[in-house]
Amino acid sequence: MIAVWYDLLYEIFLAKPESLKSDKKTVTIKEVLDCPSIEEFVKYIANKEMKSLQRGSVKIFLEKNEQIGELGAISKDEIDEIGRIMEIRHLYTHKNGIVDEKFLNSYSNFKIDTEHQMSIETICKKFVYLFAIAEKVDKKAIEKYKLSKLIEDLT
Repeated sequence: MIAVWYDLLYEIFLAKPESLKSDKKTVTIKEVLDCPSIEEFVKYIANKEMKSLQRGSVKIFLEKNEQIGELGAISKDEIDEIGRIMEIRHLYTHKNGIVDEKFLNSYSNFKIDTEHQMSIETICKKFVYLFAIAEKVDKKAIEKYKLSKLIEDLT
């Protein structure tokens, strides 16, 4: 799921390089001269931007990212829910489902060092929810940034 957001943003950067503009970001002359063309420079900067974004949480990424925020496709409540789902994912991926203090910040009804359990049905519902949000964002991005539509609707 995380890759979907980054892939979409990368496509936006390539389709609309002006979206990379910022007063807060700098590049060196070497970085510019190391790229054989402006297209390669845009790809280089887009990749550099993506690497910096991949270090944080998905929730913060969605809250702070201008390109996705400008789409108006995700509400604050949806961003919060995505953050909670990703915390569950993190718990299962990195902690084998064992509740830790960080997890308690969002899910206070659990106890530290206990096993978090979730039914397959609930997991599937969470996936469907995330895919629906991703599809909604994707459609808005295709429309706003005039991106190519490679895959037909999944629904």
